[in-house]
Amino acid sequence: MTSCLLSFHGSIVARRGFSLSLASLPDVIAGVADPVPLTGNGGLMELLPIDPSGGRLLYAVRAGNVFLTAAPDRGCGTASQIQGWEQFLALPVAPAGTAAAGIASLACCC
Repeated sequence: MTSCLLSFHGSIVARRGFSLSLASLPDVIAGVADPVPLTGNGGLMELLPIDPSGGRLLYAVRAGNVFLTAAPDRGCGTASQIQGWEQFLALPVAPAGTAAAGIASLACCC
């Protein structure tokens, strides 16, 4: 499954080439920013499932010994530990080229 990651601060994190960056909803819908695969990330990063008490599965993104953090005013950064604001909710994204399905899949998750 491919997903965009929604940060604690409301930022959408997506792939652009081989890196993760903040993306706008129009970029995701247009396919300019690629979804993040939740498995088989090629060893560059690891998505760690976190079992939340609220029932929705959250993820931490680890690259080596640091974790990804994302905030709208600061962009992507790293942290040495997993705090609440370094956890992400996976938003399923419809295959590229199906903008209407993409809008519907993002809308039902938000």
